[in-house]
Amino acid sequence: MSPTAVQAAVHRWQDKHKVESRWTPHDLRRSFASRMGDLNVPIHVIAKCLGHTLEGGGESTSVYVKSEWFAERQEATTLLARRITELVA
Repeated sequence: MSPTAVQAAVHRWQDKHKVESRWTPHDLRRSFASRMGDLNVPIHVIAKCLGHTLEGGGESTSVYVKSEWFAERQEATTLLARRITELVA
């Protein structure tokens, strides 16, 4: 699969369904991260939810901190799901 395969598939779907407001899969990631930030989810948890590594916190952060924060990630995604449900309801 190429790096742009998913984006191309989304664009084909948008063309087929005559979607006027174009968006990309990366827009969904950005919205996901922004909404989690709005819910005060810590940035390291958001980063892990997006599959990012912990960089920029000094050498010891990326070398020594190997936690995946599974419980925190689950809590964060549940919180976001509840918020989306409230908005849609």
